[in-house]
Amino acid sequence: MTFARQSVLARACTLALAVCTPVALVASGSPAQSSTIHAAARGSSGPVSVGLRFVTLNTEAPNTLNQALSDVKKIAATGADIITLQEMASAQRRKAVRAALVDCSGCRYGAWMPSLPVPGSTPILYRKDKFELKDAGTVQVSDATYVGARGAGPSTLNAKYINWVKLREETTGRHFFVLNNHAVPTVQAKNGGPNYSLPKRLALYRKHMSGLKALITQFEARRKPVFVTGDFNVNYRKDSVVRSSLFPYVNMGQVGVQASYKALGQPIHGTHVLPNGDEKRLIDYVMFSSHQAVKPVANRVLFGYNSDHRPLQVDFTLTSVG
Repeated sequence: MTFARQSVLARACTLALAVCTPVALVASGSPAQSSTIHAAARGSSGPVSVGLRFVTLNTEAPNTLNQALSDVKKIAATGADIITLQEMASAQRRKAVRAALVDCSGCRYGAWMPSLPVPGSTPILYRKDKFELKDAGTVQVSDATYVGARGAGPSTLNAKYINWVKLREETTGRHFFVLNNHAVPTVQAKNGGPNYSLPKRLALYRKHMSGLKALITQFEARRKPVFVTGDFNVNYRKDSVVRSSLFPYVNMGQVGVQASYKALGQPIHGTHVLPNGDEKRLIDYVMFSSHQAVKPVANRVLFGYNSDHRPLQVDFTLTSVG
């Protein structure tokens, strides 16, 4: 398995499983400049808590530039603190998002958005008035692989990457990690277990999950909260019942990470709408590690977007050291 990592602080690669290869950084936004708020939090007599809102969306590659941009701007208007996106390999799409939300005068967001198309497909945006970007990187968890014509996507699936950032929340002083990824499609059978008729896809999914777990383990060793987001292409409603060792419910549980659906319940509507009208599938996730500083509060599916995926919004409270 090949891993690639680039630090925004030009640090030497420290991930035990990583092999350092260049991944272009398109950094954005200066660190938040308010030090007085953090100083007040440090001097308070007890813990300080703040709200933390995640929204994740697969923007749907076939959508037009205007459709995708409209969806991302609409998410930003919800007051999302952290926005994670998938299917953003188009350079024009990333450029438009940067121009609208990141690089303009008065823009509220910073971003980790690699310039290469495949690593850049899963960018992470964060409110630069609330967070300081401490580190970021991109880890390759699989190579481009021929899987055949059956199933979603091309016959040869692109290499898979996980983008990640380390952020410092200004009010609490807490550092935490956010990981964003897009897993291999067409791996789950109708009964909720693995689709054994497509073994090449299952093998690739296994590699992806192995790489993801290794990265989570590295970050958890630093005793910081870890959030994992993205399109896992596995319906939580069925995975939580069948509990295949290949899929997220079991795999993420092995590294102490759970989906918001487990902690807060399953929304009535799904995050993905199939061509046949089935709209109950929960394949987009915001997950979190067990940490005393993090408490899940609410999750909801958002409506009125152009993508065949619906955004998932999850709220947490983040608490400072007592």
